[in-house]
Parts: sequence; C-alpha cells; structure tokens
Amino acid sequence: MIRGVTVFFNGLASMAWPWRLWIGLLAFLNLIAPLAFLGRPDAHWTLAAMAAVTVSMVALTQVQGFTRLLGLGHIWWAPLIWYLVDRGALSHPGLNREWFVLWRDAVVAANALCMVIDAGDVGRFLAGDRRKINGFNA
Repeated sequence: MIRGVTVFFNGLASMAWPWRLWIGLLAFLNLIAPLAFLGRPDAHWTLAAMAAVTVSMVALTQVQGFTRLLGLGHIWWAPLIWYLVDRGALSHPGLNREWFVLWRDAVVAANALCMVIDAGDVGRFLAGDRRKINGFNA
C-alpha cells in the first residue's frame, strides 16, 4: 500500500498545473473547508467521503497505476451529492450569503463536475486508453 501512496501523490504532483489547481480546489472544498463546519453533519459526511475517495484512489493506484481508472475512486461523491441535495443544497431561493450554504453548494457543484470528468476518463480507460496520466496526457 505504501507504493500506492507514493505513486498516487507523485502522480498528482506530475500533472499539468490546471489539473493540480482543480485537484487543489476539490481538496479545499472536501477536506479543508469542512473543518470550519464541524458542528454540522454535512461536514462530517463530506470528510468521510473524502477519506473514502482517497483510500479508493490509493488502492486503485496500487493495483493499476496512475491511470484514468482513478476516476472510479470519485464514486463516493455520488452518495455525498445525494445526501447534500436531500439536505437542501442547491434549493435555496435567491442569493444566500451564509458561508455554510455557499460551501455546501460549491461541494455539490464541484463534485458533480468532477464526476462528469471522471466518467469520461473511466470510459476512455475501458475503451483501451491504459496510459499513465501525467502532465502531458492528462
């Protein structure tokens, strides 16, 4: 498993800067920002989903390497998105400037977009694109 962790984080570091920026945004929304809302169950579930995503992606890296199959690790966003929407994300009328609401909506939007990107990546992997992901072909 140590090899999977090393390959995974080295792979992240080798990606082109726009992808590293995107990954940084996802990490901020799903790992850092929830710490500001630890009194709310939504933050707990977001942190749990992020933990599951990380473990899944390291395990996939251990088995397959740093390939497009890693998009499958984000499958944990699906139940999180469902949970957050069920709890009111994206349903408030008008502009609500409460930080918690803005954060929760941003998590739903970013994770949903991530899953769309991942669907394409996993589809490409299943279609035969088994190349390792790096800054040039990511």
